[in-house]
Amino acid sequence: DANENGKPDADGDGIIDNFTDTDGDGWDDNNQTTDPTDTDGDGIPDHDELDSDNDGINDIDEGGGTDTDGDGMVDNFTDNDGDGLDDNGGLTPPDTDGDGIPDFQDDDSDNDGVPDIDENDPNGDGQGPDDTDGDGIPDYQDIDDDNDGILTMDELDEDDVPGYDDCDEDGTPDYLDADACGLEIPEGFSPNGDNVNDLFVIKGITSYPDASITIYNRWGNKVYESTNGYANDWDGNNLFGMTTKSRALPTGTYFYVLDLGDGSEVIKGYIYLTK
Repeated sequence: DANENGKPDADGDGIIDNFTDTDGDGWDDNNQTTDPTDTDGDGIPDHDELDSDNDGINDIDEGGGTDTDGDGMVDNFTDNDGDGLDDNGGLTPPDTDGDGIPDFQDDDSDNDGVPDIDENDPNGDGQGPDDTDGDGIPDYQDIDDDNDGILTMDELDEDDVPGYDDCDEDGTPDYLDADACGLEIPEGFSPNGDNVNDLFVIKGITSYPDASITIYNRWGNKVYESTNGYANDWDGNNLFGMTTKSRALPTGTYFYVLDLGDGSEVIKGYIYLTK
C-alpha cells in the first residue's frame, strides 16, 4: 500500500520510511497522509484495486509478478507471521519507460504511443497480456511489438489519418505486423494547413532507413532533400536558395528521385502540389 500511494518504504517493512507516531494515534506525527492515490480516478484508491490504471492488465502482472489462479494475490504468497507481507520479500514494481511512474500506474508503460489497454490483448482472445513477437516481453513493455526492427512509435501513423496504420489492409496494424508493405507513393498532396494530406507521405518508407529523396521544381532546381531515411515530413516548402518571401511553394508539378538505399533501382516520378 505504501508503494501504491507513492510513499517510500525502502526497508520493505510495510511502514512508510521515517514514520513516527509518538502520540500513538496511528498517524505519522510529521506527515499525515489523508488522500490515497487513485490513478484512474474511479473512486477506488489504488491500494484497494486490482487494476490501478484501468488498462486491463492486473497490477500483479504489471508489478512483475504472476497470478495464475486469478485470486488477486501473487502466486506462492506466504505470510506465516501474519504481518501482511510476503515472507519471501515483495515485488519491486518495474518502470519500463523510466518516467518515474511504475507500470501499474502508467497507462503507456513503454511510452511507445500505444496505450497499455490497446497492447494488452490486441488479438482479442482474452488471454492478455499478449507478446506478439514471442520475445518474452509483453507488448505493453515492448518498444518493437512485432520485432521488425522498426520501433512501434514509428509505425503508428505515417499517413496522418486517425487510427493505427495498416498498409497491407490485412486487419493487423503495422506496429504488430512484421510483414513489410510495398511502397505507396502518392501523386499529389495539399499543404494548406487543414491537417488533411498536408505532408508528402510515402507509405512503407520506414522499412528503408537508408533511403534518400530529392525533389525538384519544373526548372530542375532542388527544393527538398533528405538523406539517411525520409521522415514523411515534406510540407511543400522550398528548403534551398535565398528568398525574401514565404518558402511555401506554388501549386504545380514537382519531380522526385528516390533511392531506397538497398541497392535497388532508383525510383523517379512526379508529385502534384495543390493548395
